Amino acid sequence: MVQLIRADPDALIKLADGCLTAADDLGAHYRTQFGELSPPAAAFGALAASRSAARVAAALQLDAQAAIGTHVQVLEGDADRLVQAAFAYAEADDLARDGLGGSRGAPA
Repeated sequence: MVQLIRADPDALIKLADGCLTAADDLGAHYRTQFGELSPPAAAFGALAASRSAARVAAALQLDAQAAIGTHVQVLEGDADRLVQAAFAYAEADDLARDGLGGSRGAPA
């Protein structure tokens, strides 16, 4: 049995806007506060392991940058797909409202 799927195009657009806002906010916060993530080398002290700790911190910062960049891309991609779905549902609604494409109302 086929189940009808309905979606409100306006709600999808609103959700897409939320995804873009989240992507912008995440990217902006990371870019503007990026320097705060890196402690200065002196913060690791003068012990023998200090250099290793500083290198690990720098590597973690690069990993964080990549992860946040990927998260931003995913949110932007989600927004794009939501907009595409909204337009598809709106078009389907228009066709159904106009009686096009139905088995009885299709033009010859």
